[in-house]
Amino acid sequence: MRTMSRRTATVATLAVLLTPLTACTSSESAAPEPDSSRTNVRPEEPSATFGHPFTSDPTLLYPQLISFTSWNRLGDNKISIFFQTGNPECHGVEAVATETVASILVALRSGIRADAVDKMCTMNAVFGTLDITLDAPVRNRQVIDAKSD
Repeated sequence: MRTMSRRTATVATLAVLLTPLTACTSSESAAPEPDSSRTNVRPEEPSATFGHPFTSDPTLLYPQLISFTSWNRLGDNKISIFFQTGNPECHGVEAVATETVASILVALRSGIRADAVDKMCTMNAVFGTLDITLDAPVRNRQVIDAKSD
């Protein structure tokens, strides 16, 4: 029976320890492509009016892509999306909508507000709502979440 050399054992140990680190990369693209293995079409909730109103904030620190649960039509060229995020005193959101003839892909990001860097923040989850103005009327287009579940 052959024994493993010290060099082989070291390489194997490093491979096991470093493999999880390669999965921790992030992408900073403005509007990520939807996951092609499944569609994240979100339902319209015409009577929904719940949630703390947020304004899109492009100055967020450490933004992370988050999911939204549903949306509401506010007019021909305007929708509102519903989501969960952190305390609005410290957390903000930004949304980018990419429109095609058949769909509206919404990339929603949550992050720390620039004016909350040195604030003490509580860890509260809140329901939020964000209005998005579109370039074209909603009509019968699907609203798709850019974040995979």
